[in-house]
Amino acid sequence: MRYSAATVENAVTSETEKHSVAILYLSVGAGHRIAAEALASALRSCAPEIPIRTGDAIEIAGSRLMGRAPGFYTWLMGRLPGLYDRFWQSRRVARCAWWLERHFGGRSRRAVQEFLAEATPSAVITTHGWACRLAASARREGVVKCHIAIPTDFGMHPYWSREDVDEYVVSTRQMRDRLVLEGFPPERVHVLGIPIRLAFADDEPREAAAEESPEDDMPTVLMIAGALGTGYYRRAIGEIDNLLARTSGGGTPFRVVIVTGSEGPRKAALQEAAQQFPWPVEVLGLVENMHEVMDGADLLVTKPGGLIVAEGLAKGLPMALIGPSAGQERANTELLLEESAAVEVTKPGSLYRQIQRMITPRHRLDAMAERARGLGHPNSALDCAQLIKAVLSR
Repeated sequence: MRYSAATVENAVTSETEKHSVAILYLSVGAGHRIAAEALASALRSCAPEIPIRTGDAIEIAGSRLMGRAPGFYTWLMGRLPGLYDRFWQSRRVARCAWWLERHFGGRSRRAVQEFLAEATPSAVITTHGWACRLAASARREGVVKCHIAIPTDFGMHPYWSREDVDEYVVSTRQMRDRLVLEGFPPERVHVLGIPIRLAFADDEPREAAAEESPEDDMPTVLMIAGALGTGYYRRAIGEIDNLLARTSGGGTPFRVVIVTGSEGPRKAALQEAAQQFPWPVEVLGLVENMHEVMDGADLLVTKPGGLIVAEGLAKGLPMALIGPSAGQERANTELLLEESAAVEVTKPGSLYRQIQRMITPRHRLDAMAERARGLGHPNSALDCAQLIKAVLSR
């Protein structure tokens, strides 16, 4: 098969099925893929009769240039965040990208259209701006009858198509207002949140410990170090290293849980560094139960990626965001700062001080947690799946 490299899940070819769905993402960062997988899981949960195919648009297109996109994105975000931010916000750059796509993107468009023609979906769902434009082209050519776009951040760059999209699912009322202001029908914009894993749905209150110890009163700070150590995660790792280098306490004690994302040498190095920190530190590698890890936390320290932010909000976690951020991560940061659900750590070496400001006094952290919870959508994937079912039944 021509598209054997594309990720295909649960492909069902029964002619008795009335509807089917294709979900397109881009493997530029993990968030777009995780959102697609979460949505596919939710659809299987609430509509098992609907066949689903999910695919990476980069692999489907078979473009060498697009294949280099993840590495270029990481390099640009890490080395030239200011330039990336200007590109992300600029309508002029978006118009230039549209022109390039129109004149040089024919192969990618044809490949995606052939993939969709083979899948014959009743609806195509996209979780990345470039996938959105490819699907919009297929919608315009009549290859698919319905296109639902789901941005996986808390802001939208101008490259997201406003035409040949039937429904938009967004994270905030601000995103909805922007689309409506630009002429998108308000009844077709739904504030349902970014699809996150089903394990985050139906949040249950944390159970109280049977026996209290002096450490039970300590707030727990969860830190996401990242497996690759590139781009903004390099900055996060540096901040964590600076924090662990403190050999004396001072201020309010707190427990630290660090997730590295891998079982490699980075985890071992952090475990060794943690021995000099005055309060308890636990270093985790690759975790499959992030929802449970977050249940035990009071504060999340991370770079402002859309999925990790959405998961934190679903658990009502206030955040200390490692900056300076750019592009979609700037939009994510600004939303949380505006809603007083997070602080930004912009000055190198200031993470410890920012944590102390957030946890002292404790009621300040509790107030931020309440605001974070108000922004969260723990049932986002299931809500999106219900919307898709409703759209297919029209």
